[in-house]
Amino acid sequence: MAASGLEALEMLGQIDFDLVLTEVVVGDGNGIALMEQIREQQPQLPVVMVTAVHDINVAIDSMHRGAYDYLLKPFDGEHLLAGVRRALDHRKTLQESYSHQQKLEHAVQARTGALRFAPDVFAQGGICRI
Repeated sequence: MAASGLEALEMLGQIDFDLVLTEVVVGDGNGIALMEQIREQQPQLPVVMVTAVHDINVAIDSMHRGAYDYLLKPFDGEHLLAGVRRALDHRKTLQESYSHQQKLEHAVQARTGALRFAPDVFAQGGICRI
């Protein structure tokens, strides 16, 4: 648990987290600005904003800037757990998608390399085209 936004950013540089749960108003600054910095460093890391500020404009702004979810205090434990589960499932889906994309890119590169080699085989007479 970080005591400030600066400490949170330092921790994120040292430890691999699955989720960030932060206040809209943090001790040393703005939680939305903190979230934006987190999103720049780790775009796939879900950030859930928590606040006692009941202002729809703040909620909309948070979501537009990349918050995965926005919880108003007071909230019950079940609501928090459901939001955290959704955020973690979302992160897992993003990671699986990224992994799949990387595999496809490697396969395309391998096939492209093989196709670049193919004209040499034709030139050497190793394959007869009909």
